[in-house]
Amino acid sequence: GSCKERCCDDKGADSACEECDRSGECASCKDGYEVSDGECQEVDPCDEDPCDSHASCENDGGEAKCECDTGYTGNGFDCELEEVGDGERCDGDDRCKSGSCKERCCDDKGADSACEECDRSGECASCKDGYEVSDGECQEVDPCDEDPCDSHASCENDGGEAKCECDTGY
Repeated sequence: GSCKERCCDDKGADSACEECDRSGECASCKDGYEVSDGECQEVDPCDEDPCDSHASCENDGGEAKCECDTGYTGNGFDCELEEVGDGERCDGDDRCKSGSCKERCCDDKGADSACEECDRSGECASCKDGYEVSDGECQEVDPCDEDPCDSHASCENDGGEAKCECDTGY
């Protein structure tokens, strides 16, 4: 009625506020909103973790939109491990060492990659000799970082091998 119109008129026609108190603050909101500091704020359905533990959540106009993680299949609310050819699964701590599992998990690393094994999420789990895993990628190990040379010599990384050269006069 006129009280609602007078109290809430500054909220605008598009406001989610349905009812105001005497001070003009929102007291109740439309579905999908909640009162916070006298205003209606959209409720983020993802705050309640509605998705499977192997899925991500996105607020899609007040509705939870869940999508299964890579390597999982389902509607996002229920996700199961995805089978990869011949019933092979790339799950848990199992490493993708060969066959279609490795190809699927490591395909974005490229043929020249130093990555030898990937975990189920597609991150590198082990690397070729001379490389080490850092943030899910293979990084070349610098043998000079371990100071293999005499204190009177300099070290140069020569294709993953330490090359020591004595200082002048030694």
